[in-house]
Amino acid sequence: VVLNQGKDNVHRCDEDRDGWFGAPLAGLNSDVSAAQNSHNTCRVQENATLTNLTNHCNTLEARACSWTICDLPVGGFANGDSDAVNAYMSCLDTFFDTHRVQYYIDRTNCMTATSLHHDQTAVCDGDQATFEANFCSREEDIQSRCETYDSCRCAAEETFEITKDDVEDMETILKTQYVALQRLVCYGNLILANSTDVA
Repeated sequence: VVLNQGKDNVHRCDEDRDGWFGAPLAGLNSDVSAAQNSHNTCRVQENATLTNLTNHCNTLEARACSWTICDLPVGGFANGDSDAVNAYMSCLDTFFDTHRVQYYIDRTNCMTATSLHHDQTAVCDGDQATFEANFCSREEDIQSRCETYDSCRCAAEETFEITKDDVEDMETILKTQYVALQRLVCYGNLILANSTDVA
């Protein structure tokens, strides 16, 4: 009975481990997979917002880089209101009339795309933090469960081996006692039978 109890204790360690490998570990794996999928989907969208940002801001940059700049008046502005200054001011007026509307459209598109990308990056960083937390939590739980199983199994096996040695020692003693008692019974029967041949 004692030996069977020792075996049961060893098996109970295995049963506890196997039970955890069922629903609890499956749940942790499911959480990690869901968080990973969410993070991956978010990063794909983040890449799309980056492409959108790049396209809009490149359009703005290309437009600005292609502008023809009005030449400053010869002699600068020291001569006051001259024909050269008037021509320069007319050039600026035409420049702003020509580019103002589209510049503000392109600039707004670039700023909006930048804002959307930054917002998406923040969301993805949050998803990544959740994914990493779930992953680390699962790994810590696995480590903890393995340590618990190792401790349980080692302790149960050690106790079982000690009990087994004790039982085997007791079995040896009982066998020796049984043989001795059987001899005494034999001698007693011979004595009762008044037999002198005890060979």
